[in-house]
Parts: sequence; structure tokens; C-alpha cells
Amino acid sequence: MMGPLAMIIIGMLIGKTDIRKVFVNKRMYLVSFFRLIVLPLICIIVFKILNLSALSSNAYQILMITTLATCAPAAAMVTQFAQLYHRDQRYASLLNIMTVLFSIVTMPLMIMIYQLL
Repeated sequence: MMGPLAMIIIGMLIGKTDIRKVFVNKRMYLVSFFRLIVLPLICIIVFKILNLSALSSNAYQILMITTLATCAPAAAMVTQFAQLYHRDQRYASLLNIMTVLFSIVTMPLMIMIYQLL
């Protein structure tokens, strides 16, 4: 129930917001860049430097799942936490939407990089 409820709340918050303001906010791009590109690349590099795929027979798949988790968009729960702690809920929901849109491109790219290295 938490997933659909979070999506309803995000939809209500975005309904009151001018979406054009999202794409002019430079901080959104910066946060999305670090969340969707920098963090997964750091994890992939650490995996390869430490040669973690040699730990067990299933290590390659486990590390790929970990890579998927690191390059996933910001969770919908961020918006609910923003509401709970009286922070900017619109910013949190717009960040969620923006990272979901960007992850359409970045997730396959990060998995391709993981498989190449």
C-alpha cells in the first residue's frame, strides 16, 4: 500500500506545481547527476578495483543487483518523509519525477558500463 499511496501524494503535489520550473532548476540536474551517474560509477569502480566478483559463483549477479539499486531513481518515500518532517514536499516530488525520467536513459547505460568492465 505504501507505493501507490506515495504516488498519489506525489501526483497531488505535482498537480499544484508549474512543471516548467523543474527543468530550469540547476540544482535538480546536479542532484540527478550525482544520484544517477556519479554514485553508480563509484560503486562499479570499487567493485572492479576490489575484484568482488571473484568472491563467489553468484557474485557477478549480486553486484549487478547492487549496481541497479545504486542507479535507481530517488524513492517515492522521499516525498512522504519531506511531508512528515515539514520540508519542501514539492521539491522532493519533482526530484522524484525528474530522476525517474532520467533513469530511463541512465540505468541501461550504467548496466552496460558494468558489463563492459
